[in-house]
Amino acid sequence: MASAAVHGAILPGLRALTDRMGAIGEDLGATDPDVATAWAIAKGTTPIIGVTKAAYIDGWSELAAESSPARR
Repeated sequence: MASAAVHGAILPGLRALTDRMGAIGEDLGATDPDVATAWAIAKGTTPIIGVTKAAYIDGWSELAAESSPARR
């Protein structure tokens, strides 16, 4: 098990990451989870997500294409 010291060292970086995802989402009109999922898809991974409604994933493929490194 990881210790509290390890988790304590990681948490500040996670805050910066989630803040940045929020800013990107705001610029693109997307939610933080949309940005995180699009980022994973753009990196060529297949995220395992749990959704209860199809509407929750509407627009993910477009957001992934917009956030792709090839488009920057």
